[in-house]
Amino acid sequence: WLKRCRGGAQLPRRPRSPARAHATVVARDRQRMCSQCTGTLELCDPEACCDDGSDGQYEPLWLGIEKEHGLPLAWWFQACCFCYSVVGLEMAARHVELECHCAAYPWRVEAGLLVMQGFLSFMHDAYFAGRSPMAKVADRSCATFLTLCQPLKFGFCGMSSLQYGILIGFWLLGMTCFILGSRSFAAGKATRYQVFHTMWHIALPLGGFIWIEYTAASLCSPWPKA
Repeated sequence: WLKRCRGGAQLPRRPRSPARAHATVVARDRQRMCSQCTGTLELCDPEACCDDGSDGQYEPLWLGIEKEHGLPLAWWFQACCFCYSVVGLEMAARHVELECHCAAYPWRVEAGLLVMQGFLSFMHDAYFAGRSPMAKVADRSCATFLTLCQPLKFGFCGMSSLQYGILIGFWLLGMTCFILGSRSFAAGKATRYQVFHTMWHIALPLGGFIWIEYTAASLCSPWPKA
Protein backbone atom coordinates (compact mmCIF):
# COMPACT_ATOMS: atom_id res chain seq x y z
CA TRP A 1 0.00 0.00 0.00
CA LEU A 2 1.20 3.50 -0.85
CA LYS A 3 0.61 6.74 0.97
CA ARG A 4 0.35 9.92 -1.09
CA CYS A 5 2.19 12.94 0.35
CA ARG A 6 1.43 16.59 -0.27
CA GLY A 7 3.77 17.00 -3.23
CA GLY A 8 2.10 14.23 -5.15
CA ALA A 9 4.92 11.73 -4.68
CA GLN A 10 3.97 8.31 -3.44
CA LEU A 11 5.99 6.92 -0.60
CA PRO A 12 5.79 3.37 0.71
CA ARG A 13 4.13 3.05 4.11
CA ARG A 14 6.43 2.15 6.96
CA PRO A 15 6.08 -1.59 7.70
CA ARG A 16 4.72 -2.58 11.08
CA SER A 17 7.16 -3.71 13.72
CA PRO A 18 7.13 -7.42 14.63
CA ALA A 19 5.97 -6.61 18.16
CA ARG A 20 2.99 -4.61 16.89
CA ALA A 21 2.05 -7.31 14.39
CA HIS A 22 2.21 -9.93 17.14
CA ALA A 23 0.00 -7.84 19.42
CA THR A 24 -2.57 -7.51 16.65
CA VAL A 25 -2.67 -11.29 16.10
CA VAL A 26 -3.03 -11.94 19.84
CA ALA A 27 -5.90 -9.44 20.09
CA ARG A 28 -7.71 -11.09 17.17
CA ASP A 29 -7.26 -14.54 18.73
CA ARG A 30 -8.68 -13.32 22.04
CA GLN A 31 -11.64 -11.72 20.31
CA ARG A 32 -12.29 -14.93 18.36
CA MET A 33 -12.23 -16.97 21.59
CA CYS A 34 -14.63 -14.55 23.22
CA SER A 35 -17.07 -14.70 20.30
CA GLN A 36 -17.10 -18.48 20.60
CA CYS A 37 -17.80 -18.56 24.32
CA THR A 38 -20.44 -15.84 24.21
CA GLY A 39 -22.39 -17.96 21.75
CA THR A 40 -23.53 -19.99 24.78
CA LEU A 41 -24.36 -19.18 28.36
CA GLU A 42 -21.03 -20.44 29.66
CA LEU A 43 -18.81 -18.06 31.58
CA CYS A 44 -16.03 -16.47 29.55
CA ASP A 45 -12.40 -16.62 30.59
CA PRO A 46 -11.62 -12.98 31.54
CA GLU A 47 -8.04 -13.26 30.30
CA ALA A 48 -9.11 -14.82 27.01
CA CYS A 49 -11.93 -12.36 26.37
CA CYS A 50 -10.17 -9.18 27.42
CA ASP A 51 -7.76 -6.93 25.63
CA ASP A 52 -4.78 -5.61 27.55
CA GLY A 53 -5.08 -1.83 27.31
CA SER A 54 -2.26 0.65 27.46
CA ASP A 55 -3.19 1.62 31.02
CA GLY A 56 -2.60 -1.92 32.30
CA GLN A 57 -6.30 -2.61 32.79
CA TYR A 58 -8.18 -5.41 31.11
CA GLU A 59 -11.17 -4.23 29.12
CA PRO A 60 -13.69 -6.78 27.79
CA LEU A 61 -13.87 -6.77 24.02
CA TRP A 62 -17.53 -7.73 24.13
CA LEU A 63 -18.51 -4.96 26.58
CA GLY A 64 -21.71 -3.29 25.40
CA ILE A 65 -22.46 -6.00 22.81
CA GLU A 66 -23.14 -9.28 24.61
CA LYS A 67 -23.65 -8.03 28.15
CA GLU A 68 -25.56 -10.92 29.71
CA HIS A 69 -24.25 -14.09 28.09
CA GLY A 70 -21.99 -14.76 31.06
CA LEU A 71 -24.82 -14.89 33.63
CA PRO A 72 -25.02 -18.16 35.58
CA LEU A 73 -28.00 -20.41 34.96
CA ALA A 74 -30.82 -20.08 37.49
CA TRP A 75 -31.83 -23.09 39.54
CA TRP A 76 -35.42 -22.94 38.24
CA PHE A 77 -34.13 -22.97 34.67
CA GLN A 78 -32.27 -26.20 35.38
CA ALA A 79 -35.03 -27.82 37.44
CA CYS A 80 -37.80 -27.20 34.90
CA CYS A 81 -35.95 -29.29 32.32
CA PHE A 82 -37.44 -32.33 34.09
CA CYS A 83 -41.05 -31.23 33.45
CA TYR A 84 -40.97 -33.59 30.47
CA SER A 85 -40.04 -36.50 32.74
CA VAL A 86 -42.89 -35.65 35.12
CA VAL A 87 -45.56 -35.74 32.40
CA GLY A 88 -43.94 -38.88 30.98
CA LEU A 89 -44.37 -40.64 34.33
CA GLU A 90 -47.96 -39.38 34.49
CA MET A 91 -48.63 -40.77 31.02
CA ALA A 92 -47.12 -44.12 31.99
CA ALA A 93 -49.27 -44.25 35.12
CA ARG A 94 -52.43 -43.47 33.11
CA HIS A 95 -51.66 -45.64 30.09
CA VAL A 96 -54.65 -47.93 30.75
CA GLU A 97 -57.14 -45.06 30.59
CA LEU A 98 -55.37 -43.51 27.62
CA GLU A 99 -55.35 -46.76 25.67
CA CYS A 100 -59.01 -47.19 26.47
CA HIS A 101 -59.69 -43.72 25.08
CA CYS A 102 -57.42 -44.08 22.03
CA ALA A 103 -55.96 -47.53 21.44
CA ALA A 104 -54.32 -46.65 18.11
CA TYR A 105 -51.82 -44.18 19.60
CA PRO A 106 -48.50 -45.51 21.03
CA TRP A 107 -48.82 -44.00 24.52
CA ARG A 108 -46.12 -46.13 26.11
CA VAL A 109 -43.56 -45.11 23.49
CA GLU A 110 -44.29 -41.42 24.01
CA ALA A 111 -44.16 -41.86 27.80
CA GLY A 112 -40.69 -43.39 27.56
CA LEU A 113 -39.47 -40.63 25.26
CA LEU A 114 -40.85 -37.95 27.58
CA VAL A 115 -39.03 -39.40 30.58
CA MET A 116 -35.81 -39.51 28.56
CA GLN A 117 -36.36 -35.99 27.20
CA GLY A 118 -36.16 -34.51 30.68
CA PHE A 119 -32.62 -35.80 31.10
CA LEU A 120 -31.61 -34.84 27.56
CA SER A 121 -32.91 -31.32 28.08
CA PHE A 122 -31.03 -30.99 31.37
CA MET A 123 -27.77 -32.26 29.87
CA HIS A 124 -27.90 -29.84 26.91
CA ASP A 125 -29.42 -26.71 28.47
CA ALA A 126 -28.07 -26.91 32.03
CA TYR A 127 -25.16 -29.32 32.50
CA PHE A 128 -23.25 -28.60 29.29
CA ALA A 129 -24.96 -25.22 28.68
CA GLY A 130 -24.85 -25.77 24.93
CA ARG A 131 -21.17 -26.75 24.79
CA SER A 132 -21.69 -30.41 23.80
CA PRO A 133 -22.63 -31.04 20.14
CA MET A 134 -23.81 -34.59 20.93
CA ALA A 135 -26.10 -33.41 23.74
CA LYS A 136 -27.46 -30.69 21.45
CA VAL A 137 -28.34 -33.13 18.67
CA ALA A 138 -29.93 -35.62 21.07
CA ASP A 139 -31.98 -32.95 22.85
CA ARG A 140 -33.24 -31.19 19.74
CA SER A 141 -34.02 -34.41 17.85
CA CYS A 142 -36.12 -35.88 20.67
CA ALA A 143 -37.78 -32.54 21.49
CA THR A 144 -38.70 -31.92 17.84
CA PHE A 145 -40.22 -35.39 17.51
CA LEU A 146 -42.27 -35.02 20.71
CA THR A 147 -43.45 -31.55 19.68
CA LEU A 148 -44.72 -32.90 16.37
CA CYS A 149 -46.44 -35.78 18.17
CA GLN A 150 -48.94 -33.41 19.80
CA PRO A 151 -50.84 -32.33 16.66
CA LEU A 152 -50.39 -35.90 15.40
CA LYS A 153 -52.89 -37.01 18.06
CA PHE A 154 -55.64 -35.34 16.04
CA GLY A 155 -55.36 -38.09 13.44
CA PHE A 156 -55.43 -40.94 15.96
CA CYS A 157 -57.80 -39.87 18.73
CA GLY A 158 -61.32 -38.56 18.84
CA MET A 159 -61.54 -35.54 21.13
CA SER A 160 -64.09 -33.23 22.64
CA SER A 161 -63.94 -29.49 22.04
CA LEU A 162 -62.29 -28.95 25.43
CA GLN A 163 -59.61 -31.54 24.67
CA TYR A 164 -58.92 -29.80 21.36
CA GLY A 165 -58.66 -26.47 23.14
CA ILE A 166 -56.23 -27.77 25.78
CA LEU A 167 -53.95 -29.42 23.24
CA ILE A 168 -53.91 -26.54 20.76
CA GLY A 169 -53.72 -23.75 23.34
CA PHE A 170 -50.76 -25.09 25.28
CA TRP A 171 -48.98 -26.15 22.09
CA LEU A 172 -49.21 -22.62 20.67
CA LEU A 173 -48.17 -21.13 24.02
CA GLY A 174 -45.11 -23.37 24.15
CA MET A 175 -44.05 -22.58 20.59
CA THR A 176 -44.47 -18.83 21.22
CA CYS A 177 -42.25 -19.02 24.31
CA PHE A 178 -39.66 -21.04 22.37
CA ILE A 179 -39.48 -18.43 19.60
CA LEU A 180 -39.26 -15.54 22.05
CA GLY A 181 -36.54 -17.36 23.99
CA SER A 182 -34.53 -17.97 20.83
CA ARG A 183 -34.74 -14.29 19.89
CA SER A 184 -33.70 -13.25 23.40
CA PHE A 185 -30.69 -15.55 23.25
CA ALA A 186 -29.66 -14.18 19.86
CA ALA A 187 -29.88 -10.65 21.31
CA GLY A 188 -27.65 -11.60 24.24
CA LYS A 189 -30.43 -11.25 26.86
CA ALA A 190 -29.67 -14.24 29.05
CA THR A 191 -32.26 -13.49 31.73
CA ARG A 192 -35.11 -13.16 29.21
CA TYR A 193 -33.86 -16.27 27.46
CA GLN A 194 -33.98 -18.30 30.66
CA VAL A 195 -37.50 -17.06 31.46
CA PHE A 196 -38.99 -17.82 28.04
CA HIS A 197 -37.11 -21.09 27.60
CA THR A 198 -38.34 -22.22 31.01
CA MET A 199 -41.90 -21.37 29.97
CA TRP A 200 -41.31 -23.51 26.88
CA HIS A 201 -40.28 -26.37 29.18
CA ILE A 202 -43.42 -25.86 31.28
CA ALA A 203 -46.15 -25.11 28.71
CA LEU A 204 -46.18 -28.32 26.68
CA PRO A 205 -45.78 -30.72 29.65
CA LEU A 206 -48.43 -28.81 31.64
CA GLY A 207 -50.85 -28.98 28.73
CA GLY A 208 -50.17 -32.70 28.39
CA PHE A 209 -50.69 -33.25 32.11
CA ILE A 210 -54.05 -31.43 32.09
CA TRP A 211 -55.13 -33.26 28.92
CA ILE A 212 -54.28 -36.65 30.44
CA GLU A 213 -56.11 -35.93 33.68
CA TYR A 214 -59.17 -34.62 31.88
CA THR A 215 -59.24 -37.61 29.53
CA ALA A 216 -58.91 -40.11 32.40
CA ALA A 217 -61.62 -38.32 34.39
CA SER A 218 -64.00 -38.16 31.43
CA LEU A 219 -63.92 -41.94 31.06
CA CYS A 220 -65.34 -42.36 34.58
CA SER A 221 -67.68 -39.39 34.47
CA PRO A 222 -71.44 -40.06 34.02
CA TRP A 223 -71.84 -36.70 32.25
CA PRO A 224 -71.69 -36.56 28.44
CA LYS A 225 -68.57 -35.18 26.80
CA ALA A 226 -68.50 -31.53 25.74
